[in-house]
Amino acid sequence: MKILFCGSAGFIGRAVANLLGRDHSITDFNRRDGRDMISWETVRDTVPGHDLIIHFGAARVGRRNFVSGDTGPSHDIVGTTNFTRAAYENGIPLVYASSIRVYGSEEEMMGGETVNINPRDAYGIVKQKCEAIIQNSG
Repeated sequence: MKILFCGSAGFIGRAVANLLGRDHSITDFNRRDGRDMISWETVRDTVPGHDLIIHFGAARVGRRNFVSGDTGPSHDIVGTTNFTRAAYENGIPLVYASSIRVYGSEEEMMGGETVNINPRDAYGIVKQKCEAIIQNSG
């Protein structure tokens, strides 16, 4: 299987890409490699020929100011919109990595995924918005 992996340079993404790379062909999609998910043209031109998109790409929480700048919420929302659109237009599945932060506090999450969505910080709110983009895409 040929997999387009956005966020494969991140901490978790790198581990997942390494595992999947044992049996599948991985195309890395990262800003480090000169590809930015906020560019529709870049996403659109890279997706064809792949069997699956894995989207772990997100702003670096804690290393940069998540609330503003090119690594802020709009970056993640636009990037997720682009990958969702490209997956739909190419008829391929999209796997998205969200965050426990969409549930709020750690105590609130103890009920599992049946707990109501209740993000408490900007990162959780953006992840929840990205989930909604994908869910509402059809």
